[in-house]
Amino acid sequence: MKLTRKRFLWNSFASGALLSLSSLQKDLYAYSATDATLHRQDPLKFAESLGFTKPLDQILVTALLAPNSHNSQPWKIKKVSDSGFLLFGDIEKQLPEIDSINRQFFHTQGCFLELAHSTADKLMFDTKSHTFPKANLTQNPFPLYQ
Repeated sequence: MKLTRKRFLWNSFASGALLSLSSLQKDLYAYSATDATLHRQDPLKFAESLGFTKPLDQILVTALLAPNSHNSQPWKIKKVSDSGFLLFGDIEKQLPEIDSINRQFFHTQGCFLELAHSTADKLMFDTKSHTFPKANLTQNPFPLYQ
């Protein structure tokens, strides 16, 4: 087989792509194997490695790692200040077939809040939790279950 210019360029490109694939592979993943262990060993250091330096941001990033039912992360967060946030259950992520009375749904919210509290404590902040702030409890918050 005669090596033409076209064939030479194609082979060079293919070889270069194969050689550079290993160095690119680490950038293709959302996080590396080191990050996977770091967020379990020291969630605060993991938050800092992602560039979060404000305490509330670090608390929220850490709390997002909380265990949750069926790995659905059924929460919505609204930051209301530099020192406070509101946590809502995401009703679009309810699992009525599996969790018909929302037991796991609410356990998940509790896990989030407990991890946020633990992180705040580690950062030497006091925490206060209020259930249903400014809520209209005359309405059913879960229209799927009437």
